[in-house]
Amino acid sequence: MSSPPVYEECLLVPYGASDVRRETLLVLAPHPDDEVLGCGGLSALVAAAGGRVVPVLLTDGRAGDFSGSSNAADYVATRQAESMRAAEILGTEPPRALGFPDRSLPARGEELVAALVALFAEVRPDSVLVPSPAETHPDHRAAARAAHLAFVRAWPDAPARLVFYEVSAPLAPNRLVDVDAAAAQKSAAIAAFASQLTERPFDSLVDGISAYRAMTLPAGISRAEAFLELTREEAVALPWSALCRRAGPERPDAFVPAVRISVVIPTFNRLADLRRTLAALESDRAGLPFGVEIVVVDDGSADGTRAFLEEWAARTPGARTLSQENSGPARARNRGAAAAKGEIVLFLGDDTVPEPGFLSVHEKAHRLGGPGPLAVLGYTTWDEERMRVTPFLSHLNEMGTQFGYSIIPDPDDVPFNFFYTSNVSLPRGTFLALGGFDEEFPHAAWEDVEFAYRATRATPALRMVYRPAARTRHNHPTDLASFRRRQRKAGAAAATFARKHPELSHWLGLEEAAKVGTGRRPLRLALAEGAIRALDPLGVPFPGAAYDRLLRWDYLQGIRTAAESVA
Repeated sequence: MSSPPVYEECLLVPYGASDVRRETLLVLAPHPDDEVLGCGGLSALVAAAGGRVVPVLLTDGRAGDFSGSSNAADYVATRQAESMRAAEILGTEPPRALGFPDRSLPARGEELVAALVALFAEVRPDSVLVPSPAETHPDHRAAARAAHLAFVRAWPDAPARLVFYEVSAPLAPNRLVDVDAAAAQKSAAIAAFASQLTERPFDSLVDGISAYRAMTLPAGISRAEAFLELTREEAVALPWSALCRRAGPERPDAFVPAVRISVVIPTFNRLADLRRTLAALESDRAGLPFGVEIVVVDDGSADGTRAFLEEWAARTPGARTLSQENSGPARARNRGAAAAKGEIVLFLGDDTVPEPGFLSVHEKAHRLGGPGPLAVLGYTTWDEERMRVTPFLSHLNEMGTQFGYSIIPDPDDVPFNFFYTSNVSLPRGTFLALGGFDEEFPHAAWEDVEFAYRATRATPALRMVYRPAARTRHNHPTDLASFRRRQRKAGAAAATFARKHPELSHWLGLEEAAKVGTGRRPLRLALAEGAIRALDPLGVPFPGAAYDRLLRWDYLQGIRTAAESVA
């Protein structure tokens, strides 16, 4: 039998009903009755299939008395009793009540997030159902926002699926459920809400939505419920702004999380530089309309850093410190991101001092966002107040040997190999969902680019933009000899990169390295080094190719040595 044709509209709304899973549902209802109006049919079907359905009433529903004619306490008790009766009809567990005052969720978002994380751990649901971000009621939108944050904060133990349902505003669904078999139960459960039916004809309104949702389903199905279902990985990886765009019409943010950005700084034996970096960060975040925490991970310093950080954290609000045995910046950044609370994680070097406006530029780029996860690359330049910037150093920063800001082809679509952790931000959920930086890399080289390579090929894919106004000054005295040593380590790390991603072997230079001889460098490179050493301090520039040829040899030797040691 031939398959039916696939039309464009099939990509926008399902044209088939999905199966009902036997699973545990945690149904979050901002008000008593939302759990029935939006997903009562699915709840009844899951319960009938032997699954577990746990309704949770987030608020007391007292604001539903539009006439104001009832005693508040009696009215709350009535609404909870109605939800109890509806649960009996649908066959779900009795509803739990968190007791937040009606219309208070936007102001108490962080409390709600904490309560949801605790519920996830207790109930262990397979799917969490909550009204979609496209809803108009502020409690509904706050519940959606809190559920998403709770998924990120519960990672990696978040439930398997985050599912949005519709109550008073349509969403863009990717799942339609045939609820004809539960239509009578759902109607009876809605009828249990007598207090609400005197205010609005919710029974006929919901029936109209259910009939409309069956429009694209096969003939014979008369009622359906619509959902936007995300896997745990999708839910955590998508930033809130992108998730809202996927759900339907964008609405104002219901609440702003207490921590918007977590700045994560690994440090090792650079106490003086770290002090300057932290002082600049504290100054930049003062007075911002969003929360910023600073997370510093001491990677086994022996210069008094740990004692300083303990004292600094004790006197600095929004400061957190971690310590570990010296294990490298990849592990330090992973630990910092895992401990962070912000929606956005911003990686910064301990010797890169941010200039005023740095945090605002990163935050604004994420707020404007896009259809998926976004990384924001800032600009790191040398600190001319503390070091003399020679032509060699300018080449390292601008032309790709260390950084390559001047050769970024499109600031709104930056390739993965420009992902520099001295000054880059991305959604924390995206970072966690992809497993963070690979800690197998032997040195502080390529682990950031390898992460970006994975992230730009994941689903949803990470896109990177370059915002040079997010500017930092890098105080890291470097000369030709020290950078040649760094190139050897970068070559060794490139061999690790190629082993993990063989398709990049040619791009990383492994074939070229195999053809390079061992032993002493060619005479022309030794002469070039001598000339650069003599003239660079005088401000005499060389052609970029001269620097690149000299440093390329050390990089290829690093690859060759690492490959031979593995063999």
